Amino acid sequence: MSLVKAEKYLQEKGFLDHVIELEASTATVAEACVLSVLVI
Repeated sequence: MSLVKAEKYLQEKGFLDHVIELEASTATVAEACVLSVLVI
């Protein structure tokens, strides 16, 4: 899912205001995978 599609989906569900978009990622690939599973 692209960032644009994800933002649109979250906007439709009323959750876009809960998103914090960082300028640069500090997570490793493994940490990012865990975080994406926990968020979903």
